[in-house]
Amino acid sequence: MKKKEEITTLPFDSMPDSALARKRALKESGIFPFSDSTLWRMCEANQFPTPIKVSASITAWRVGEIRDWLEDPANYHTDDNAARLLSDEKEKQGGKDD
Repeated sequence: MKKKEEITTLPFDSMPDSALARKRALKESGIFPFSDSTLWRMCEANQFPTPIKVSASITAWRVGEIRDWLEDPANYHTDDNAARLLSDEKEKQGGKDD
């Protein structure tokens, strides 16, 4: 049985804007205290930054975009085209993601 590697994550505040953060790291750091379903619903509604696919099994968000959202979550709005691409990608995967 393959031993699961432990990944060390930098504290969110010390990450550069260009860094990528996975959902688990964002949840553990308290960046978003809502459920996975709410997260995806917010992404699809353009109310949370659109994630990027790093690989087939890894989805991450740009730290700079998360910081933009944190400045004013109630008024944050992403590009409509990015949300459409996210929706298309989730549909291809059967709605499952990181």
